[in-house]
Amino acid sequence: MAANELFVPARVHLGRAYLARFAWNKAIVAVHPLNVALPDDTRLETILGKAHIGLSEPDRAIEDFRKAIRLNRSNIEAMLALAELYRDTGERARALRQLQTLVDVDSLNERARELLFHAYLADGDPRAAARQLAELRRISASPTTIARCTAWLDFNPNAPDTERFRRTLEQAVDAYKPDAETLHLIALSLIQERRYADCVDVLERAVALDPTRRESAEPLVTAYPSELNFEQALDQRRLLISRYPNESAWRADELELLLILQRFDEVVEVARTRLAQSDLSDTEISELRETQLNAYLLGEDYDAALALLEALWKEDPKQLFNLRRLIAIHQRAGNHQREIGRASCRERV
Repeated sequence: MAANELFVPARVHLGRAYLARFAWNKAIVAVHPLNVALPDDTRLETILGKAHIGLSEPDRAIEDFRKAIRLNRSNIEAMLALAELYRDTGERARALRQLQTLVDVDSLNERARELLFHAYLADGDPRAAARQLAELRRISASPTTIARCTAWLDFNPNAPDTERFRRTLEQAVDAYKPDAETLHLIALSLIQERRYADCVDVLERAVALDPTRRESAEPLVTAYPSELNFEQALDQRRLLISRYPNESAWRADELELLLILQRFDEVVEVARTRLAQSDLSDTEISELRETQLNAYLLGEDYDAALALLEALWKEDPKQLFNLRRLIAIHQRAGNHQREIGRASCRERV
């Protein structure tokens, strides 16, 4: 099936709409539908790369963005996304080269200049970073962008002055329009000053300004517990999991928060659902089973704890650790006769 002339623009529009809704797989299907021969298009490849980022598949996203750039050497969106991806995956040299190429193509691109400033700073070249700050001033960049770069250039990690760093940003926010990125940096400095309530307030302002910005939403998961707001932390973590479902470490956070909230039945159900997945490693399976066991014990559901341990022991009878725990739980539950039987089994083993 050949695509008509209007088919690609329609697919681009649909793919972008799905990206905005965090519907990564639907975005992929929209721009790469099965049994449909779409022509190569830089916009489609850019959407595909962003969807793969949402699915925590950086290697595939890198290939998508590279293809998008090969199809159009002036695709600023793909070039910027690729540079940020290189940075996030630790490919600093490639990120630097990509950003240098980008500003050659679009010298007025404020975001690219700021990222290039940070790339030089991370590379240990403050003079080159200062030149990018001068360029940002020359192109009349946003005052908050200039404030962020100024604060970082003046910051000495060997003698950190987080209050000075924060005040530089706050002055820009007070004098001009606030933005999510600047508020996020202010919040991080407040964490360093142990001003957790203020940090939560600033992060919530950042999220309100840009609800889709992952970098602002993520710190709230760790900031809320500092104020004993575990329910809000759980809600925030679950929201992020719904948006980025392949971030497996976040699911461990969810279980930990449920344990803190003593919602043991939910812990067991979440762990059981995850154990039903076919792509788990042995380590992940072991950790989930331990979490289940902890939930049973904390909830004083000794029958369920014993059933789980007995199943584990039967899987590997030579694992005496599980047998010892089985006996200990029998003792706690008052099942002395069964404890004696298990002790006899241990002697035979």
